[in-house]
Amino acid sequence: MVAWDVGASPQAVATADVLATMSARCEACHSERPRLMWKAPGGLVLSSVDDVDRNAAAIYRTVVQSRAMPPIWNVTRMTEAERAQIARWFAGRPQL
Repeated sequence: MVAWDVGASPQAVATADVLATMSARCEACHSERPRLMWKAPGGLVLSSVDDVDRNAAAIYRTVVQSRAMPPIWNVTRMTEAERAQIARWFAGRPQL
């Protein structure tokens, strides 16, 4: 398990930056037309900034905390830097 110092980066991470990571690492399953399965698991589509914002807590839990995603031994090869980016993004979001 890797612990990230989410306060270490002076730059805020924009949701659009996280969307780019989602597009590269998650879209194979979590899109309207997934390539690795016949439909998005649980109907969770991560194809827009709104999709990512709406599912921020779930993304953080499954990508950063539990590391359950991407599944099957990191099938889409998400990097530690990408996980850290998501952690910084989530930490910088307004608390609702």
